[in-house]
Amino acid sequence: MKKTLLLFLGLGVMAFTVFLSSCKEDEPVLDPASLVLTPDSASFTGVPGDVKSIQVVATAPAGFVSLKIDKTVGTGTPTVIETVNDTNGDNTETFTFTYTLLAEEVGETVVLTFDLEETGTAGATEQVTIITNSPPANRFTEVLLYAPLGDKSAESFFSTNTGLTYSPAEVNASSEVISDDIDFGYYYGVTDEASLASPAGYESTVFAAQVSTWSVKNDILFKSTTLDASAFSELSTEADIDEVFAAGADEGNIISGLIAGDVIAFQTDAGKDVGSKKGVLLVLEQMGTFNEGDYIKIEVIVQE
Repeated sequence: MKKTLLLFLGLGVMAFTVFLSSCKEDEPVLDPASLVLTPDSASFTGVPGDVKSIQVVATAPAGFVSLKIDKTVGTGTPTVIETVNDTNGDNTETFTFTYTLLAEEVGETVVLTFDLEETGTAGATEQVTIITNSPPANRFTEVLLYAPLGDKSAESFFSTNTGLTYSPAEVNASSEVISDDIDFGYYYGVTDEASLASPAGYESTVFAAQVSTWSVKNDILFKSTTLDASAFSELSTEADIDEVFAAGADEGNIISGLIAGDVIAFQTDAGKDVGSKKGVLLVLEQMGTFNEGDYIKIEVIVQE
């Protein structure tokens, strides 16, 4: 009798176990949470102003809690820059994330972390690395600036905006305010010898008449440097120019006694917060004194 009872109990346990197993097999198996980024490149390199656009598909079948996007700059602390929720209630969210590269992040590595939180699971995480480089600077080669003439016909002045040279007569004859674009000019003085000066600087020299009728006389800050021609040739980015300018010695709005090989840093619109930019120039050649046809030849690299 006992053997029969034990047999029935054993059969019952087996039947219950089979029942439970069949119930578990009938329960749906959920896919794991997923994050799909398009393009799927793990890194992006650009310059300030470039925009990185990423198509994001976030899926959390067990329950979409939220998607947080953190930004870490260099070794700094991560900060949440955007939080995305499930707007349709289907545990899936598709959207385009955009990030604009910033000038203050030049030279830094920025890591964007996409962290999808899902109910009851570890969720999903993806990262994108962004490297911001300094933009290239503008370069103007073999700029000829001639010694001023009494009739104001010599092209003594230069604009870093246009890359062109101008004579005072050309500025005076134009219906446009060309003087607004002019940054500096050349003259040769008895004491100063070969010199560069801003239009505002010209007013304190014997050549003040060259700019006397201009409605705008831009100012500039020159800095002498210890660089040579070889070091100048290696400059290529706006960050390079910032570094050279920061290390230079202030010379005011006139720099004199120039000879071939001198490397001079400068800042246009000195003292202004808007429109000011920095540059570096190399004296390639200086010919003659203050006679017609005498000149200085320079090469200029300047920020946009």
